[in-house]
Amino acid sequence: MADNAQSRYEKKALRKVMVAFNRNTEPDLLEFIEGKENMAGYLKSLVRADMEGRVAAPGE
Repeated sequence: MADNAQSRYEKKALRKVMVAFNRNTEPDLLEFIEGKENMAGYLKSLVRADMEGRVAAPGE
């Protein structure tokens, strides 16, 4: 029963996104992100910084 409740919660509350890193062409990015203790937290902090204008997105 807990699995059903968990599934319902995840379906209702979460939106998952995926980022792929190419081991052959982006090994530096992969090594860097794998070195972070909290990858999701790190990526979220970058998005928040970009939203607040502290980081310029490429092409802007």
